[in-house]
Amino acid sequence: MTQIEDSSLDCPELHGVLSPPQAIEGFRQQGQYAPQHWCILRHQEQDAGVLLLAPHPQTPCWELMYMGVLPAWRGQGLGRELVAEALRRTLSGGAERLLLSVDTRNHPARELYEQVGFSPYAWRSLYAWIAKEP
Repeated sequence: MTQIEDSSLDCPELHGVLSPPQAIEGFRQQGQYAPQHWCILRHQEQDAGVLLLAPHPQTPCWELMYMGVLPAWRGQGLGRELVAEALRRTLSGGAERLLLSVDTRNHPARELYEQVGFSPYAWRSLYAWIAKEP
């Protein structure tokens, strides 16, 4: 599933900065490690996408931490299926809101989220300092 970020429009400048195990360890360290709320999307008997959700028990919110569809399966409505699954899990978990972050340049993702009822809540900038290899 490491190919999910291939051709992704979300923060392409950060592709490859963290390996999947490093990203998962980051979720664990932030207290947002909830693998019971994660799933792999299977399509035509193949892994096609992934969904990582995290409940925030101190609030009536869940967070869509990460969602992605492998490049070979994009454009077939699988992203919409993942969002629908995220909403089902959020509602069944008793939350009133599902929050997510998306790169403002990622027009296909923003369009998908808006089509299913999400609306912009806040605008933020992501800053990163990445040491260059000598």
